[in-house]
Amino acid sequence: MSPPFLPAKTEWPSVLRMLAVATVYWVMLWRLLKDNRGNRVIQLGSTALAVFFVLLVAVKFTRPPDWVLHYLGLFLFTLCILTLWFVLLRVVHALRRKPSIAKAHDTGGRQAQ
Repeated sequence: MSPPFLPAKTEWPSVLRMLAVATVYWVMLWRLLKDNRGNRVIQLGSTALAVFFVLLVAVKFTRPPDWVLHYLGLFLFTLCILTLWFVLLRVVHALRRKPSIAKAHDTGGRQAQ
């Protein structure tokens, strides 16, 4: 008889597939973090994905106390909201830096210097 925390024999292929997908995602997220240091959208988004995978594994293989799941869910929700906030800040910043169409039209199609 196997320990209660190990999956049944019929679940091993799905466990291996999930581990393979998680490994691929982990490598991709690690490379993204390394290449984009200082980018808060990438950092928070990849942390949110990592917490999501931890939450999936916790629900699938172990039965943690409800308060752990609630706090992990709240943490994941907070990370997602922060990620969306920094995406919104980037969009607003990009729109403010974009030269207006009226200025380009007044200068004959050339950008003012």
